[in-house]
Amino acid sequence: MIIRRFQVTDANEISALFREVYAEHYVYSDLYVPAMITWRNTQHDWYSAVAVINNKIIGHTALRRENKHATCAELAMIVIHPMVQHRGIAFKLGKYLYDEAHKQQLTTLTIKMVCSHSRSQQLAINLGFHTTALLRDYVSSPFESDHFESVVVGVQALQSRPVPTLGKMNGQPNTLSLLSVPFSNKSPSSIESTPHAFPIEITDVNTRINVIIHQVTSILLLPFKQ
Repeated sequence: MIIRRFQVTDANEISALFREVYAEHYVYSDLYVPAMITWRNTQHDWYSAVAVINNKIIGHTALRRENKHATCAELAMIVIHPMVQHRGIAFKLGKYLYDEAHKQQLTTLTIKMVCSHSRSQQLAINLGFHTTALLRDYVSSPFESDHFESVVVGVQALQSRPVPTLGKMNGQPNTLSLLSVPFSNKSPSSIESTPHAFPIEITDVNTRINVIIHQVTSILLLPFKQ
C-alpha cells in the first residue's frame, strides 16, 4: 500500500469512492464533482492524501482549511473502501497528514467525529486528539436522510500557545489550568505583550459566536466576582 499526496488524475476515483460508500449524502458535496476536488486542492483549501493498492485508490482524507492562509486545519473527508476497512488505513492516512500539518507549520488540528461511529472516535484518540465539545444534531446522517447525528469535536495543538493564568475566583479552582498540558501552554513570561485597542473581541461566524479575550482585566473579571 502507498500513502501519497493527491494528484489531478485521482479526482474521478475519489469521487467514485465517496459515492460508493456514502451514496449522494456526504456532507461535503464538492466531493461528488471531480473538478471541484481538483480546484479545492489547487487553491490549497484542501490538502488531500490517498491510499493506493494495486493502482486503485482505496482511501482518502484531507486537511481542510477556511483559506490558504489559515493556520488551523480540520482533518476531514475520511473514507475507506468497505473491503479494506479495519486494517489501520485511516490511521496511516491521518498520520501522513499530521506530519504534513507540522511541515506546513500549522498551529492546530481539529476533527469532527460522529457519535454513532465509535471507530472514528478511537481513530482520533490514536492520533492524539483531545475531546473539547459536543455538537448536538449537527449534521444530516448520510445513511438516514431524515435523521441528524451529533458530533464530537477533537482538537490537537501542534504549536505551543498561551492559556490565561487566572487566580481563584470566589474560591473556585482555576479550570483553565487544566488546558495547559494537552494544549502545550507557554509560560506567561514567554508571552510577548501585544497591545490591543479592546481587551475582548466578539465575532459572528455563521451560527457561532467567537469570543477572544486578548487581555484579562479587572473589568472583565467583575461579572465572575459578583
